[in-house]
Amino acid sequence: MLILFSFHMQHLLSISWIRFTDHREEPLRIRNLVVDALDRTFAVRESMIGVLKHQLQIAANAIKQKADSRRFYWDLQIGQWVLLKLQLY
Repeated sequence: MLILFSFHMQHLLSISWIRFTDHREEPLRIRNLVVDALDRTFAVRESMIGVLKHQLQIAANAIKQKADSRRFYWDLQIGQWVLLKLQLY
């Protein structure tokens, strides 16, 4: 059993009770605080990952639209001659 006292500066003999707790309950409270803090941390992390994935999808769509705008399709017939330029990488 844990009993904490606080002394008043004006009346050194008067004692006021601050907290009366069972020592077995204190680790549970600390554990719950740690779990709550970790839950909040992971929730913030997951939201940040969601934002980053969304921004990455926007960037990928912009790159795809830019690449698609440079493409063109030809309607060629069988027997038609074309000039093909090959280039090594």
